[in-house]
Parts: sequence; structure tokens; C-alpha cells
Amino acid sequence: MLHLRLINPLLYEGLPSLRLTRSLRVHIAILLEKIMQTHTEETLDIILATLGTFKVHLSVCEELYSMDDLLLVQNGELASTLEVLIKRLKSACK
Repeated sequence: MLHLRLINPLLYEGLPSLRLTRSLRVHIAILLEKIMQTHTEETLDIILATLGTFKVHLSVCEELYSMDDLLLVQNGELASTLEVLIKRLKSACK
């Protein structure tokens, strides 16, 4: 795992795709925190099922990336995956 802000905080300024990915990850963290505070245990089980095999580190700390994650950022796949996850989380917490 790489902590990008510790490695180079300026990476976000130079790479719009990385900035977008970080923003989406912050959104996921906010949604998960809100869900944890306001929903029942049953709803939390649904949320965990929604997350499925998703890489947990992506929803815990927006600064942690694996090398695979960085490759997915580069080609836009990670942002697409995160957007789908956000939609699922929003629909699951209604």
C-alpha cells in the first residue's frame, strides 16, 4: 500500500484523474459514515453485501493505493468502479 499524500502531496494537483478518484473516495467515506450512524444492523448487512469484494482500503482511507489501483486510476477504470459503488450505497441506504 502506498500513502500518496505522504509520498508526494502535489500528485493530486498534476493528475486530474487522481484528484477525481480521491474525491469519489471521500464521498464513499462520507456515505459509509452516515450509514453507520443512522441505520440498523440489518441495513448495515445490506451495505456490506453491496460492498462485496470491493477493496476495503479504498473506502477506509482515501490516500491509500495499491499499484493495481494506480493503474486503474490511469485508465479511468477506478473512477467508474467508484461511481457504481456510490450509486449502490445511495440506493441501499434509502
